[in-house]
Amino acid sequence: MKSIRHRFTFVLPLAACVLACLLGSCANSQPPSGGPPDKEPPEITEFTPATGTLNFRGDYATLHFSEYVNKGKVAENVYLSPPKRLEYSWSGREVEITFAEPLDSNTTYALTLGTEYEDLSNNKPTQAFTLIFSTGNHLDSGIIRGKLTSDAPSGVFIFLYPLAGINPDTLNPATTKPKYRTQVGTSGTFEFRALPAGKYRLFAIKDEYKDQLYSVGIDGFGAPLSDIVLRQDSIPTVNLRIGAAADISRPQLYDVQAMNPTTIEATFSEDIDTASLAPGNYMVRDSAGQLGVTTKAVWMNSKNGKSVFLSVAPALDTSMKWKLSIRLGDTTVRDLAGNPISDTVASKLFRAEADRGDTAAIPTLRLPFADSSKSVGISTAFDILFDRAVIHDDVGRRLVFTNLNTNKTVLTNDEWRGDNLLRLTPQKPLESDNWYEFKLSTGGIRALGSTAAMKDSVRYMRFKTVDVRTFGGVKGTLIDSATSGNERYVVSLVGKEKKNRISLKVNKVGAFEFTDVPPGIYTLEAFVDSENTGKYYYGSPFPFRPSARFGASAAELTVRSRWTVEGAKVEIPK
Repeated sequence: MKSIRHRFTFVLPLAACVLACLLGSCANSQPPSGGPPDKEPPEITEFTPATGTLNFRGDYATLHFSEYVNKGKVAENVYLSPPKRLEYSWSGREVEITFAEPLDSNTTYALTLGTEYEDLSNNKPTQAFTLIFSTGNHLDSGIIRGKLTSDAPSGVFIFLYPLAGINPDTLNPATTKPKYRTQVGTSGTFEFRALPAGKYRLFAIKDEYKDQLYSVGIDGFGAPLSDIVLRQDSIPTVNLRIGAAADISRPQLYDVQAMNPTTIEATFSEDIDTASLAPGNYMVRDSAGQLGVTTKAVWMNSKNGKSVFLSVAPALDTSMKWKLSIRLGDTTVRDLAGNPISDTVASKLFRAEADRGDTAAIPTLRLPFADSSKSVGISTAFDILFDRAVIHDDVGRRLVFTNLNTNKTVLTNDEWRGDNLLRLTPQKPLESDNWYEFKLSTGGIRALGSTAAMKDSVRYMRFKTVDVRTFGGVKGTLIDSATSGNERYVVSLVGKEKKNRISLKVNKVGAFEFTDVPPGIYTLEAFVDSENTGKYYYGSPFPFRPSARFGASAAELTVRSRWTVEGAKVEIPK
């Protein structure tokens, strides 16, 4: 192809320049208008130097695209391994990439264009492009291939670190940039070529800042099962998964205000787990620490998950300063990810005011879902939410849960999560295709500390459970080629659109069975429950810990009503 390093400049008469601009030739390059929508992904059709070039002495490379592309996005997605500073110059659909720093001698280089650039119709490429060349007379020939299993793999970066000459225990991707990296396309596949033999460590990272570093709490992360030993006569294949960015931020006590002398509102930096609303977690004393009051009740703000109300006794002295402190320890206040409150921001001073809100009003309630709902799951838990703390016994003795088909009372395990949220969990699965009814006689239900009660009326919520007789089933075999006999597993049926996932815990390899499976098309996945949490473990970047082993079957299973699919198999490789 022709190089764009040498260009000719033509001087046009002024009239010709004006005419050219009027015709649009002085504007940015645009695709031709009209015709069907452009759905074709952009591709590299020509490039220099030729892949596999030895003794390369140039200072630039060129890439020619099949169509016009977003130039800025291309520049954001080009990277050279080992890294050197790059500069860009465009001519039409061709970019010249200048190596702004001298290349090292006797070194194999990989120039990679990732998958997050677009053509002018916003189409992205299906896979990354890599150009290999060497500044010496030898081209490293090692190859590492892999597959990232993810619902949205496109754009994820794969970081690759040679471990030769370093202590692997000190490698931290949050502080050390990778020597090699590539980007995953829509297929989930990736490849590193022209690598020297040796030992490598690899990570999948959703590099949101594009800074070639793992940002804890920002970037999604995944590790493989082990480090990779690469020889020139073999091609290791790596399978890995990537998880969402880990929530590691601990909640902080952001603000405290007294609504009145007996009611306090505490606002946190994150939504709070209702399981940590125990009154013993909240201590109120005067600012000198001499006088304390009792926290009688705690309840979540029904409109704001970051806000918690406290009821205290005796009433706070409005002439004094007060301090709310969160008790630390195993049962302390936690966010929805389970992170405990920060011990450095767990207390606040405040003043009590005479009255900042109506806390003695009649409570209102919200039932789990609309009356006459259908297709409710047979293993559903039900939350009854009040807008303020209520007296528990007032609710419990007025609530009736009945199977309308059999006229039998449904036995439940009742749990108050705070003083305004009652969670009802049936002691056994509900009957299929049956009508049920919640009936709550509201007359006499009082807010804590109030003499006013709810009006004497009855609230109903009727619903019909799903008909599991229309469901099917799956019988299969779990195979683990590296089992020790002590592993626990999770096997999952994954719906074709990735919206439906049914999981089953199993304690050993061999036969498994799914019952009550909605009709549809599924694939099978399985993983070793290495942390005994029922959730897949994606590994740890630093200190390094490998991920849990997993496997997936490419075979699709079609589940039909009242029919059990047999002979399904899923294998977890070594």
